[in-house]
Amino acid sequence: MKKTIVYPISFHVLSRHVFAIGLFITSMLLLSLAGCSGGGSGGGDDPTPTPRYTVSGTILAEANMAIDSDVNDPLAEYAANDDFANAQELDNPATVGGYANRSMAGATGRSRIAGDIKDIYTAYLEADETITLFVADSDAVFDFFLYTTSDTSTVVVSEPGITDSATLTIPTDDDYYIEVKIISGASNYTLTIGQSTISSSGSGLRLSSDFVPGEAIVKFIPGADISSAAQTKTALAKSQGFVVKNASVGPAILVKFDTDQQKTAVFRSLGIDPVQGTGIPSVPITDPEMQKKMDTLKVIKALRDRPDVAYAEPNYRVYAFADPDDEYFDLQWHYDLIHLSEAWDVPPDSGEVIVAVIDTGVLVNHPDLADRLVDGYDFIENVASAGDGDGVDDDPDDPGDGDIGNSSFHGTHVAGTIAAETNNSVGVAGVGRGTTRIMPVRALGKAGGVLTDVINSIYYAAGIANGTKPVPAEAADIINMSIGHSGSSQAELEAITAARNAGVIIIAAAGNERTSTPKYPAAYTGVVSVSAVDIQRTLASYSNFGGSIDVAAPGGDQGDLNNDGYTDGVLSTIGDDSVSTSDPEYTYAFLMGTSMAAPHVAGVAALMKNLDPAMTPDDFDAYLISGEITDDLGTAGRDNSYGHGLINAQKAVYAVQNGAPTVLSVSPNYYNIGSGEDSFQMTAEKLGGDELEINDPVSNQAWLTVTGSSIDAFKLGQYQATVDRDMLDAMGAGVFYATITYEPVDFSMNTVIVTLSAQSMVADPNADAGYHYVLLVDGDDLLNGVWNVVSDAGIEAESGRYAYEFTNVRAGNYFIYAGTDLNNDYYLGDNGEAVSAYSSYLQPFMIEVDADTAGLDFTTGFRTTLPLSVSSVDGEPMPMRRMDDAKRIRR
Repeated sequence: MKKTIVYPISFHVLSRHVFAIGLFITSMLLLSLAGCSGGGSGGGDDPTPTPRYTVSGTILAEANMAIDSDVNDPLAEYAANDDFANAQELDNPATVGGYANRSMAGATGRSRIAGDIKDIYTAYLEADETITLFVADSDAVFDFFLYTTSDTSTVVVSEPGITDSATLTIPTDDDYYIEVKIISGASNYTLTIGQSTISSSGSGLRLSSDFVPGEAIVKFIPGADISSAAQTKTALAKSQGFVVKNASVGPAILVKFDTDQQKTAVFRSLGIDPVQGTGIPSVPITDPEMQKKMDTLKVIKALRDRPDVAYAEPNYRVYAFADPDDEYFDLQWHYDLIHLSEAWDVPPDSGEVIVAVIDTGVLVNHPDLADRLVDGYDFIENVASAGDGDGVDDDPDDPGDGDIGNSSFHGTHVAGTIAAETNNSVGVAGVGRGTTRIMPVRALGKAGGVLTDVINSIYYAAGIANGTKPVPAEAADIINMSIGHSGSSQAELEAITAARNAGVIIIAAAGNERTSTPKYPAAYTGVVSVSAVDIQRTLASYSNFGGSIDVAAPGGDQGDLNNDGYTDGVLSTIGDDSVSTSDPEYTYAFLMGTSMAAPHVAGVAALMKNLDPAMTPDDFDAYLISGEITDDLGTAGRDNSYGHGLINAQKAVYAVQNGAPTVLSVSPNYYNIGSGEDSFQMTAEKLGGDELEINDPVSNQAWLTVTGSSIDAFKLGQYQATVDRDMLDAMGAGVFYATITYEPVDFSMNTVIVTLSAQSMVADPNADAGYHYVLLVDGDDLLNGVWNVVSDAGIEAESGRYAYEFTNVRAGNYFIYAGTDLNNDYYLGDNGEAVSAYSSYLQPFMIEVDADTAGLDFTTGFRTTLPLSVSSVDGEPMPMRRMDDAKRIRR
């Protein structure tokens, strides 16, 4: 797509990881920050006095964040919430960060001696919503209770003995008390409100699933412990009180217990207490069918705990559609959002499409990716950054990037969304189904990335000769870059232009800073820039926006509005090296970010390319501009949040079979006029083979005029927009908007509206992510493995914002981290803590301070995990120590 270019550079991956903070440091290319108030310019021979500067910004609490009002940190605001009379009110939805401890357990702090055994919250909840408790420390044990506010003597639903996570399903609409009670130890926790599963384990036992009540598919293990080898599987089932409905479901059998008498016999045999909770009578679910489903899941859960049962599962209802059988496909809500299953109903061509993923590399042995890869390359020249013991080579395997905290395996996650093995009964499915292959190209390592490595990667992926550097046997058809930096580069733009001219479609993530400031490579001419939407098809709270946005795709967020018991992130392949860095576990995780949105678009482009191998980058742009492959969101037509709309895979595979349309394209289609600018250039051109003529473009504001500077007979070409500064200034201070309309003479063709505006970040005034410590960390020391906090400011949220300021700062390189310390152990980044960094917590930017620097804004919030493995929950605290109390700067 056509875009404008500005400024110079530093690299980060554009995603939000839900496990732990990762450290991607820009070691060779610093984000250079111009002084906002002109401090210390140097000059002369006298080196004294040493210049000192001010560094400041605002941290926004992410939407729906809330904080337990009696955590262990003595500096955090306090309000008792340990009984029903003092229950803490919560909105719905909400993500709550909390802490609980038994007496004399946990770190020294407000509650160590007396203990903080219970936290009680109150909220209005609706039927089938869920509340999920994530326990940060596996050594702690929690109980989890739900009461109606009208009857605190009766437990409605409960889950005792929790060491990792548990989910309670709401039976009816009502006002409820939620009790989080610690039985042993001390731990942070995260509570998500307004979310639907019987269990949060990877087993997928969800009350909302469509299955037959009173039936289960069971495979017994004859001879195992309590079973007799002489017993048949039918006899084993009957001995437990089941009625055998089908004795031959492969090696399993189908059993039923759908009458009250049968259920009573099965409950007795399996030791299931017919009342919920810890012996306290409960209010039954009022819907009889829902109660039967709940009882069915109880039986299946009990069966799974038996040593003579290989597996037990619901008898799911099956419908005629083309969805794959991958284990976690039903958790990939983001595919329904883009109508992917319907797209898969269109038979593919026999050819394969190659998508290059320029990123941190790929775990080449991941079982959901190993057979979907072609040869790739590692272009990281810095051996220390590469982390694999060497520099540039033909091994794009990702050795991990986690010097502090777990590795991100970011490229593996991106690759899985595009092309994970589909219909293999394992893990997740990729958008590109079986016709798409991944070319892993490694450009980011332990210290983030440098521009030269990325440029070399682009040339390689496109199959373009680049000095003595290698070229692949077969070039990529599409390049995905879920990475970014804050300034433009002519060298990088040349590489992108060359790749596009070679027929490569280039797709990039727009960025996660919630700003309209262009991020690169997404903002370059010739790159499809992807913003992120949440599960409700609205712009994600973190997503960038503005004139460079071309299309939107699912990026997710931290809520759980689809009631599946997990955060509404994008589920894909990943690794976990928290136990072994040399032998990572191949697993799956929910991440959120524009990094996760971009590969959805790359995957859809691959589906189209498979059906039309001749499709060019211009053709793909034309499909986007015409609206033929998107669902229009927001303002009618193109807008600065969603571009041309939400990508729609079903529309895409049908549209490509009819050929690309002829459309009008205007670049840029959005412009933020700076205070020092009076004019800017636009280009109007046609994409496609049909004739296209336009009328004179029209401005809707008197202070903005448009004239043609170099146009042809069809009025296509260069236009200049000019601002009348005197007229604009006379209107007073504020943000003003204008549009320029480009309309074809043939009204059946698309009209383009260019918008001019100045955007601002908006905070959720009710969001509160807890008392935050903002750390100014010496960048040079950190690059050398030394954690050196120069200043440490403690701040409470005000209307969803944390305003911070460091004064008397020496010139130098710095990182800015922020987070809670709910357990008061003096470390940020523990499981269950809110944690972030400038400019994002997955990829901190190193800033160079040589003048007063303001506007270092970013977001913060509590993170939750997908408990597919124990190691994904039980990470050790990161060594991000804050200052001792005596040294802290209080704000």
